[in-house]
Amino acid sequence: MFGFSAFPIEEDARPKHLIVNGNGASSLSYLATLREAAEPTVDRIMQSIRNELGLLCEKSRKSDASADQKARRPTILARSPWHGIPHLRDYLRFRTHLNDPADVERVCDVFVEYIQSGDISLVKLDYAKMLRPGPFGWRMIAIDLRDTRTGLIVEHYMSFQDLIVANEDWLHAIYERWRRWDPEDMTGRDRQAMERDQRLSAHGYKGLLIDRLAMERIGDTILRHRQGLTDAALLMTLERMVS
Repeated sequence: MFGFSAFPIEEDARPKHLIVNGNGASSLSYLATLREAAEPTVDRIMQSIRNELGLLCEKSRKSDASADQKARRPTILARSPWHGIPHLRDYLRFRTHLNDPADVERVCDVFVEYIQSGDISLVKLDYAKMLRPGPFGWRMIAIDLRDTRTGLIVEHYMSFQDLIVANEDWLHAIYERWRRWDPEDMTGRDRQAMERDQRLSAHGYKGLLIDRLAMERIGDTILRHRQGLTDAALLMTLERMVS
């Protein structure tokens, strides 16, 4: 899918606990060294996305405090007991704001250029979160990349610009309210409150996606997008999901 069929994806070949940054050292100072060396490659990719596609592309660095918390987060360890600092994938991260569905393919074409040049490799391709989001409803396409020179895993995600803005201005705060809670410590009332917030958040994201797809139906725009996508199944699935 999206032009990646000719390239191996690490998650398809190796168990997740064996997919680590660099040599797998459990040290934030080691990750910081890798990040410093990997940033020029990420900067070139972002510049290509901006210059070739005219899309907003942003980079951020995870703080050491946040990285340490994520490595020890109970909700992550409950499903992945082996998880730790070597497995962090967002110590360096970037994102792309999509203007329309056809931008997905265009962004992936940029990644293919850098894969072919040997600068990066694929760790994960996850478009399911756009179609079948988690309980809080956040919708995006995630592509984890490995900087081949340093071995650092870099997180990239893309979503429609209005979803990203709503996430930052409102809906991410709902997720933040609950993500550090240990399910074992929750009372019945806590669970009810969390489930209520999950429904609110999921409804917000889905409503924005419906509005976005409705705008794409204006005139013959939707037909042009279908012709422009190598895999039109993504867009068609989105339409079925919100119809």
